[in-house]
Amino acid sequence: MKKVFSLISLFALSLSLANTAFADFKLRQQITMSARNESFMQERVIWAKGARERTENKFTDERIAQMIPQIAEIRQCDYAKT
Repeated sequence: MKKVFSLISLFALSLSLANTAFADFKLRQQITMSARNESFMQERVIWAKGARERTENKFTDERIAQMIPQIAEIRQCDYAKT
């Protein structure tokens, strides 16, 4: 039973790390903005592999995150294929 549990745990861990393991590079950027004596933070993460790129934008402040959802954008730049 322990062996099955350890195999399942290992498989789940490998799936959770799959996004960064297959990327050529990962870039994480945090932007702090302030308006009317309040500041909030936006986080952008970019994964790129070859001609493909995935960008995720999210706000870390809960009030703004409720109004603006997390956005994921996927670009594929190898349109020359026929």
